[in-house]
Amino acid sequence: MAKALLSRLQFQGRLQISQEDVVSLRKLLQEATLTPEEVCNAALTCAKLLRRDAGLWEALMPALQQHRADLTSQCLQKLPVYFARSRWRPAGLLELVAAAAEPRVAAFGGRGLAELVWAQARLRGRAPGLFGAIANAACATPDSFTPPEVSKAAWAYAASALREGALFAAFAKTSSARINEFGSQGLANLIWAFATLSHQDAELQMALSEVAYRRMQNFTPQGLANLAWAYAKLFHKDEVLFSGIAEESLLQLSSFTPQNVANTLWSFAKVRHVHLELFGAASAHLQQHAGEFSTQALVNSAWAMAEVALYDEEVFGEVADAASRKIDEYKAQDLSNLVWSLAQVLHYDQRALLAVADSAAAKADTFTCQHLVCVAWAFALLSEQCGE
Repeated sequence: MAKALLSRLQFQGRLQISQEDVVSLRKLLQEATLTPEEVCNAALTCAKLLRRDAGLWEALMPALQQHRADLTSQCLQKLPVYFARSRWRPAGLLELVAAAAEPRVAAFGGRGLAELVWAQARLRGRAPGLFGAIANAACATPDSFTPPEVSKAAWAYAASALREGALFAAFAKTSSARINEFGSQGLANLIWAFATLSHQDAELQMALSEVAYRRMQNFTPQGLANLAWAYAKLFHKDEVLFSGIAEESLLQLSSFTPQNVANTLWSFAKVRHVHLELFGAASAHLQQHAGEFSTQALVNSAWAMAEVALYDEEVFGEVADAASRKIDEYKAQDLSNLVWSLAQVLHYDQRALLAVADSAAAKADTFTCQHLVCVAWAFALLSEQCGE
């Protein structure tokens, strides 16, 4: 009966499943004794077609736990992926998959290993044992990963803040040799992962920048911003690459999110690649949409313009006004960077400075010595230079 019902649901598809079907399946899962094969089929069917019915998973979890050692590699690989795509995490599922997959990582190919860590990272699972076992397996056979699988796995380790130096060294070597096989998104995700974990590899960085420059028109706004951010984070100043990013960013700037704009400005300032046309267009975008920028995005944008000494009174006026309205959301570092930026370009805005002073006083115990020195310096400079 279990097999028949599952087969019918798979045939019908998600849009044709009725509430009566859901109730029947839930009851069946609670009452029936399922074989390991039926457990796998039930889990995959529920994940693919009925992902967000918590009652189904509460009914199914005991059977999954009972047959954990008998779950197929395909089931363990696909199950979390279905949920990662819908960004829903049933209680206990990731832990069960990690515990079942960890002793059997040798049974998974490159795709399976990449999807396991990708799903865990996307759903913010914490499975250091599984990640460690997969890193060891991948180091032994890095060439078993295709370029998309390398970028997916690298992204997962970086998103989970798990440093695996040997794994990334192996990924760098195989990626450098096959760099032309990566798509634009794969290139952006790969270098983002290396930068996030501060893993430098000169050969990979050079190879990737050359390919990225040739394909610049294929990058999305997010990809362009990530590419610039990664190279800035790695302290890799490539004039040709950054010129290419600037030219393509100008063409796509209307599609940039506030975070894309902020990351791009920050990156160019960090490597001191002052592309005047890009900074001008981005600052105009900031002026028009300052209220849409997050606290960090606004501060980073202001910092970038101040760092390269590009001052526009109207732009900084909008920055100061937007910051004043949201000053309670600012943390110590945000306040420090904001007032430093205003002082660096000698932009005196009494309302913003009073707001910063009040907020800083209320949060004084969260300030580091560096923050305190920076704030004191900024207020002193503005007072001296602006005659206030």
